[in-house]
Amino acid sequence: MSLKGSGLRSINVLEGPRGRSRTIDAAATVNTSQGIYDFAAQYRFGSDRPDPNGGLVLSISPYVGVRVVDVATSVDLQVSSTSRTGRREISSERFLSSSQTRVQPLLGSELKLIVTPDFSLFARGDIGGFGLGGGENLSANGIVGAAIKLGNSTNLNLAYRTLRLNLENTDARPTGFDITQTGLQLGLQIRF
Repeated sequence: MSLKGSGLRSINVLEGPRGRSRTIDAAATVNTSQGIYDFAAQYRFGSDRPDPNGGLVLSISPYVGVRVVDVATSVDLQVSSTSRTGRREISSERFLSSSQTRVQPLLGSELKLIVTPDFSLFARGDIGGFGLGGGENLSANGIVGAAIKLGNSTNLNLAYRTLRLNLENTDARPTGFDITQTGLQLGLQIRF
């Protein structure tokens, strides 16, 4: 994920008994990037093949692994003050940035219901971090969706996903990242 936003704001301020005015301009640009990489081993209980008699097939697949979360944020702030006569009096620029990379233990499970040989429903949930490593270190992921079989080991997935990240370090200059993302997800799943 990569997000960027910027804005400009001007304020007129009256000063002193004679009503002199001053204009203060402030401009800010904020950049945020986030990458999440999961590596896990999974074991399936139940069948992953359709029932030859046309019945429903249910399987449960717990998994364990690691999640790598990489988050970077930067803020570029510019402030200037101009007198009524147009003379620039104060100008300042400040650039702040923060980045965190966390490696989290990951534990989750996937539930799959095969409805027809070419269509199945699934739900997956996991949690990572468990507060280990100092500061806040927690991530949670939930997905509910449907899969259409394209080949022996390939599915096209349409799902609704919720991802929750809460990271905070314990450095001398602490920084934090607390976000919830939700939305539709379209994906291609290839199993080995």
